[in-house]
Amino acid sequence: MPRLGYRPELRARGGLVGALLGASLALATVFAGAPAGASNQNVTFTLTPVAFGSVVIGTSTTGQTIVTNTTAQNLYFISANPSNNSTGAEFHASAGSCVGALAPTASCDVAVVFAPNQARLRASTLTVRFGEKNAKGAINAAAAFQTSLLGTGVKPTFVLSGANAGSVTIHHNGTATATVTNNSIIPLSLHGLHLQGVAHNDFSISAVTCPSQLLPGGSCNIVVNFKPYRTGSASVTLTVSMLLHGTKGSLVVEQSTISGNGVLVGGKTAAFSLSPVSFGSVTDGTSATGSSVFTNTSLVNESLLKTWLKSSPPAFSITGNNCPASIAPAASCEIDLAYAPAYPVTQNGTLAAQVSFVNAKHVTVTAGAQTSLTGSGLAPTFSVSTPSFPNTTVGATSDAAVTVTNTSLVPLSYDHAGFQGASGSSWSLQGSTCAGAIAPAGSCTLEIAFSPRGQGVVSETLNVVLDLTVRAHTTSVNAQTILSGQGSLPTFTVGAPTLAATPKGVAVTGLAAVTNTSNVSLSYKGASFSGTNAGDFKVIGSTCTALLAPTSTCDLTVQFEPSASAPGTENATLRVAVDIAGTSPTISTSVSQAVSGTES
Repeated sequence: MPRLGYRPELRARGGLVGALLGASLALATVFAGAPAGASNQNVTFTLTPVAFGSVVIGTSTTGQTIVTNTTAQNLYFISANPSNNSTGAEFHASAGSCVGALAPTASCDVAVVFAPNQARLRASTLTVRFGEKNAKGAINAAAAFQTSLLGTGVKPTFVLSGANAGSVTIHHNGTATATVTNNSIIPLSLHGLHLQGVAHNDFSISAVTCPSQLLPGGSCNIVVNFKPYRTGSASVTLTVSMLLHGTKGSLVVEQSTISGNGVLVGGKTAAFSLSPVSFGSVTDGTSATGSSVFTNTSLVNESLLKTWLKSSPPAFSITGNNCPASIAPAASCEIDLAYAPAYPVTQNGTLAAQVSFVNAKHVTVTAGAQTSLTGSGLAPTFSVSTPSFPNTTVGATSDAAVTVTNTSLVPLSYDHAGFQGASGSSWSLQGSTCAGAIAPAGSCTLEIAFSPRGQGVVSETLNVVLDLTVRAHTTSVNAQTILSGQGSLPTFTVGAPTLAATPKGVAVTGLAAVTNTSNVSLSYKGASFSGTNAGDFKVIGSTCTALLAPTSTCDLTVQFEPSASAPGTENATLRVAVDIAGTSPTISTSVSQAVSGTES
């Protein structure tokens, strides 16, 4: 394999700029990697730059940088690495022929592979590291030098032929076959194809024979159907894109012209023809326009007497025509129509027309023809935003706004909003600016209140309904969003009462303070004792008779009357329960506190 590194006889390949850049890089010592205490001053060598030229994306080519030992000792290859930048991954280096000892003044080749993934100039810096060995065969001094790597990635190519369907009788089918030929050196995959300039559905792609991968030199066909609705020539542009599978940077596009000629059939023909009209999908409450091509398929002049819609829904209408008073043989004109759906269904209609002409017996006669109309109503759309609710205490309420935005082309009227799910009691609609019609791109807000009935995550679906009325027909459309909030139980504390030591059978009392540490009001419900000595403790009084507002405190009077047979400490657990004010049905929570008393 010829060396691609810079040599006098190959200097023209790199170009002047590449040669100068590579030479300047190759002369600079970048870093030393010898063991501690060792010197790399005596380790020197030269590198030549590598210029790869043009390489097709998806392929690779190999070049060499020539390493020449300029020291008086043998050198040994350590490593070769392209720079770690956006293009570094497109270059790969290995020892090549630099295996074993490189004698003074001798040369070897470090192999470099260039595999481009983008179609442009690609550059990188190659760092090569050599070192000296001591008597034990270990590297004791090393140095690294750099040189330039240059290459240009180019896209693969293919050829797309044009095609002509020839002369085709109007309202009949003909075909034109375009050929795709892969003249690149890698397999290519079909990425996309489409027709531009199609009028009245006269051209359409009917078949594609391209395999998943088209091998180099291979060909496949794209068959285009031509069904003319008027006489004369017609053409469209076929656009084909191909790429190396999995490599976006290799995408390449070609175009060609597909043509055909509409002609009249020989012999006796119908008086005229009408092309069908498809309006596609049209948003309810709006309208779309189209036209049916009228073509005189007879051999005499004709006059258009009338047009009408036959067995057609009111969404279709005739808006005019550009037909002259006398329509010559093979001439065409257009009958204009509109489609304005009122509700989201597919609708079909029929356009009919009647002409008059003088026949071969010089008698004025009339003739008629008809064609199909089709269109689909599309329901209008709107969006509902998803609000964010803070962590909310049971018994409290948090508010958030939901924005309703009309994303359709017609005004919509607010109908209602409702909640769907198992936690509906935690949510309520507090207010709304959604009154009357909401203009296209307009919005309004719904105020949602979150009042959790328990702790944990609470979710619900909000369903919003808007209406569109067209020709006395109302279409209701809905959109939904998920409401989610975190509920937490209110908190309060119970202090341990201070009880003096007392002999058996003699009662003492102390106060247990109940403090509301939450942001909602609480109502004292009751207290109880549990534990080994629970029977010696009881609550005999309370100031907790009214609602306990946030941060407020009330007291429970705790009595201790020991009954043990010997002196010592007695323990129990005091449990205090409260109701959360304003909840219906009532929600309760409790707190436990350890209490103790001493029998003297």
